[in-house]
Amino acid sequence: ECRSRLDDLKTVLDQTRTTSRETLSFVAGKVPAWKRKVMREKAVFHSMNLLNWDTSSKLFIAEGWCPAFAVDDVRVALTVGKQRSRVQMDSMMEVKPVSSAHGKVHPPTYFRTNRFTEVFQGIVESYGVASYKELNPAVFTVVSFPFLFAVMFGDVGHGIIMALVAAYVISLEKKVSRSKLDEMTLTVFDGRYIIFLMGLFSIFTGLIYNEFFAVPLDFFGSRWRFTSASEMACGVDNCMNPAAVMPPLSPYPFGFDPVWKSTSTALLFFNSYKMKLSIVLGVSQMMLGLVLSAENARFFRRPVDFFFEFV
Repeated sequence: ECRSRLDDLKTVLDQTRTTSRETLSFVAGKVPAWKRKVMREKAVFHSMNLLNWDTSSKLFIAEGWCPAFAVDDVRVALTVGKQRSRVQMDSMMEVKPVSSAHGKVHPPTYFRTNRFTEVFQGIVESYGVASYKELNPAVFTVVSFPFLFAVMFGDVGHGIIMALVAAYVISLEKKVSRSKLDEMTLTVFDGRYIIFLMGLFSIFTGLIYNEFFAVPLDFFGSRWRFTSASEMACGVDNCMNPAAVMPPLSPYPFGFDPVWKSTSTALLFFNSYKMKLSIVLGVSQMMLGLVLSAENARFFRRPVDFFFEFV
């Protein structure tokens, strides 16, 4: 009798285990679909929480900012949303100009960018975002940022490598933009245009510094000549008396004379030149910022900002 009862219990346990396994297998197959449904419902309710419920008209009201040129795009998006959701009621849209808004409002700032300018806009906005109707300093950053880099990194050889690498990445723009990139590669891809400009400006300043992988380039022939009459060089076209150490009558046509690289004071001379040039350009950029602040103060009629920030 005990064995019979044990066999019955074992049968019940086996059946329960089998039923539980089948039930869990069925539920496991449904979990992805349930998860998608829950996430979709959550997204719907999250969007609805952003709206205001009008109890009198029984309508959801959404308020937001939109650039004037994109109003028609919003209307098209509402029409497409109605078609995709297959609803019967139309969405109504009312455009209210900023001037008609009640109270003191501060519209958000929006600058139209493209593939070329978005990286410069991102650099500027990492420091701060201009207020509504203020001048956008990113326009000047398109030139100033890569050029200041080139002042410190002027070398024809290095600039060619940077420009070629950036040009290659730009040529693969459409293909790479559709793929998923890691953080490091994405950073290089996002900065492809600024790297390209850095390379071009580095080539330009490298020609001024007369450096190709730190080797001087003698395109036009040095305008200085060393003689045994003096430890110092004299001009090739003004060396009748070498001991007088007279400068050349016609200087090197473009950039630094290659003879500077062979002098004992080359490092001191180039470092001093680059440091002073960087200071001049840095102060010029600061003055440009002050001029922009003065224009903003004039536009918004803020005499206090004009006198205490600009003057």
